[in-house]
Formats: sequence, structure tokens, C-alpha cells
Amino acid sequence: MMDVIGGGKRAERVRRADRDGPSMQTADRTTGGPAQTVPVAPWIALQRLIGNQATAGLARQGRLPAAVGGLGVGGQAARRALAWPTVARGARSAPTPAIQRVVVNVPFSGGKVTGVEVSQDRPSVTLGKGGSVGAQGAHVTSHLVIRVSVMSAMEGKPWNLALLGLHRLFNGLVALGRAEPGAGWLMSQIEQAAELHTTNIEQYIKPGDGTVVKDIPADERSGVLSAFAKAYIELRARLPWTAINQASTKTGESGHANALAAVTLATDLLTSDQAEGLVTHILGLFEFQPKSQQLGSDPKMAGNLAARHLAETFVAFPTLRAAWYDQIQLLFGNEAWKELKAAAPTTSSSWTQTNPNALDDFAGAFISMVKTLKPLVLLSKA
Repeated sequence: MMDVIGGGKRAERVRRADRDGPSMQTADRTTGGPAQTVPVAPWIALQRLIGNQATAGLARQGRLPAAVGGLGVGGQAARRALAWPTVARGARSAPTPAIQRVVVNVPFSGGKVTGVEVSQDRPSVTLGKGGSVGAQGAHVTSHLVIRVSVMSAMEGKPWNLALLGLHRLFNGLVALGRAEPGAGWLMSQIEQAAELHTTNIEQYIKPGDGTVVKDIPADERSGVLSAFAKAYIELRARLPWTAINQASTKTGESGHANALAAVTLATDLLTSDQAEGLVTHILGLFEFQPKSQQLGSDPKMAGNLAARHLAETFVAFPTLRAAWYDQIQLLFGNEAWKELKAAAPTTSSSWTQTNPNALDDFAGAFISMVKTLKPLVLLSKA
């Protein structure tokens, strides 16, 4: 099965937001006139970060002013970092948080994060290379992977190391976004937003090892971690090719995610059967089968996105050992190629008919991007 490319509990609780669940979308309201800057009020930014219910709870407890002041710590710098960038009317829209309900619960037990829960309504995501945003479409990497990555970054760790895990996720966004060249304006704004969050995190910890720089009061740590986790989920949804504007055909995502979370293999060397089993579940959370060139039917781009998915899945699931990344990459790439080719249009203008080097294009892009993203995988396992 590897002859096409290259020759030859600690289970996390994965809570599924079904693709057919409630949808919360917004229309583009740009005008044709001069750009006008509309500041986002700090309390609205907080509401977007932690949700309506949590914000209302803080208000009832008389703690809203302190929370707006940077969740109780950080003063003006924290307010600036937690506030979303301003939105320019009449200009290309920035990657502001989607209007969707994301709830992140970060409880502590014995001084460590225990039992992280993430839930959200049908997520709003970037379709294609950055043109439109909507809840419809097939998610290239299942939103479950994105949510599990946040859970894994924090679970079982003291607050400072949980914050370090989220810091690494924000830093990894830029590398993940560059897996598909294009939409430079969007990636520039995503990078700026990610830097805001990493800068705020670095008020409290050193980015190298998580050493505490400034303590966060114990009763506010859950809120701070929840805010950053929610911000990551929403910002990750803005990456180019988070989804394609085509109905999803895959089912059983939660089963695949739960299977990966439950892996208990204690070996760095996989058997063929074990490797195939892992690839089946990783592929079950990947969907890039565009049926037209307009939707992205491009072998090179498909290879890049397949590599992005493989790396992101390894980052998300701590049960997947770093040593397996190299072992299964060709097998996964082969299966992703089969799905792409099977879904491709059969017309005379299709790349399957006009590009005799399609497999080489896919394989070259895939293998190159797998190597590029390997440091992210290794860092997540450190």
C-alpha cells in the first residue's frame, strides 16, 4: 500500500459539535465608502472570549470591572492584548472572531488542569484561500482536532505549563497557515492576532520553559486559560482552507477522534497493522476531495494540506508518539492521494487528464511540508 508515494485513559473526552447542529452566521457588511475604524469595547472583547454566560456571571458577582482589566491581571497591556483588533469598514475584513458560541471550561484539581471541556455551536470557518466565511462546507481538518489540541495543551498541567501549551499553539498557527501559499493578507492579520496573544501570555511565563514571570491569582487562572483557549479556536478557524465550499461526505468523526485519544501503544516501532489502523483514524478526520478546480482541485495544494492535517493531528493527540510521525507519513499520503484522485472531475480539462505529473506534484508538496512541520510535532511532545 506504500508503492504510490515514495516507492516501496489518557483518552481525552471529545465532545462533538455535529455539523448538522445549530448554525450562527453573519453577513459581510462592508460599505463602499472610506474605511472607518470601529474600536471593539473591552467588555465586548471579554464577552467574545469567554462567552455570554460567563460574562453575565462575572457581572452578577461584581467582578466584571476586574475581568475587563485583563481578567484581573495585567492592566492596560492585558486589555490591549485581550481586545480584538479594530475592524475597518470599507476595507478587507480582518480575522475577527466568528459569531459563534464557544465555551471552554478549565477546572483545576490538586493544582493541575483536570477535565477540560470544549463545546461550540456549528463553527464558522474560512472557506477556501480566504474569500468567504461560513459554517457550511467540508472541514479539511475536523474541528474536533482543533478542539482536542486545546484540551491536550492544558490537560494535567499546572497553570503555567498549560499557558505554555497554548503559547505554542499560537506560534504554530503561522507555520500551519503557510501550508498553502496564497491569501497573504489574511495570514498577515492572523499572525498579528497570534502575536497579540503570545505577547500577553509572556507577561506571565517565559516562552521557553513556562517559568513563572508574574503569578495569576488562583481564582482567576481558569478564566485566563479559558480566554486564551477560546481565542485560539476562533483564530485557527480563520486559516486559509480550513474548509471547502462543498458538502461533507464523511461521518463518524467522533469515533475516529476517540480511537486516537485511546491509543495505548508503548512502542516506538509500529507493525504494519498498527500503522494502517492509525492512518485509518487520522484520515477519517481529514476531508479534501474537491470536485472542481474552483474548489481547489490542485495536487500540489492537496499535498500541502494533507501534510498540515497529519502534523496538526499529531500535535493534538498526545497519545501519538513523535517516532510514529515519520513511520506513517508515506502511508497516510498514499491514502490521501487516493481520496483526492477518486473525487477529481473526469472531464477532459481535469488535472487527472491534463497533468501527467500530478502524482509527483502531490508527493513532492506533501513530503516537503511534512518535513517543514515536523518541528511543531516534536515540540508538542517535549
